[in-house]
Amino acid sequence: MPLKNAVVIANPKAGKTNPNSVLQAVCFLSKYLETRLLWTKGPGDSKKLAMKFGGDPDTLVVVSGGDGSINEAVNGIPNGGVLGILPNGTANVAAKEFGIPLKTAMAAKLLLTGTVRKIDIGSIFNRKFLLMAGLGFDAQVASTVSPTMKRFFGQYSYHFEVARRYFFYVPPKIILSVEGAAPVMGAFAIVSNVRRYGGDLFFSPNARPTDCLLDVLFFRDLSFRSFSKGVLAAWARREIPDEI
Repeated sequence: MPLKNAVVIANPKAGKTNPNSVLQAVCFLSKYLETRLLWTKGPGDSKKLAMKFGGDPDTLVVVSGGDGSINEAVNGIPNGGVLGILPNGTANVAAKEFGIPLKTAMAAKLLLTGTVRKIDIGSIFNRKFLLMAGLGFDAQVASTVSPTMKRFFGQYSYHFEVARRYFFYVPPKIILSVEGAAPVMGAFAIVSNVRRYGGDLFFSPNARPTDCLLDVLFFRDLSFRSFSKGVLAAWARREIPDEI
């Protein structure tokens, strides 16, 4: 599609952000499009900037950052807006799932030569999600991983936080209700739009972001047996056992 402008929304605190690489990508894009670089200053900035510039049909909005920054932009960009990705985060699940190179220079080239794809979007509590939404333990872990841990340990910072939190965590009671089936009570759920989770764990190996479906992984309990079976299957990229 013809585009005249590009706006690069860059998160300087994203896990693998190299300011020089971002600047080089902007310089490259500037050869072909009038390109503007905007650094975010805090949470919510990606959403606001995507909302401000995403309504222009001649403008490509590009997010340089991690999955969190990308999801912020997804919540801000108007319907019909085009969103590009320069992956510079900790796990970069979105980039891996959508076939975007992890090297900034190569991802910048793809912004000019790639095709626009329509992607499914989920919604929970009036907030959109591009990848997955966790209910229970997942949300607890994601909210407590520090930026410092992400910088030092990358995607494994989530694994460390799981080990630190698991034995002291008291799961809530979650009722899963799907149309056409009786409600089921459990302790932990992940609603996925993509295969990967937290880097390279495949909790939903059959999920696809273009099939108009969301895949649900539901743990009836969070016992060590159930939890370890689910994690081992995800690590090995096998189907998750039904009995968990």
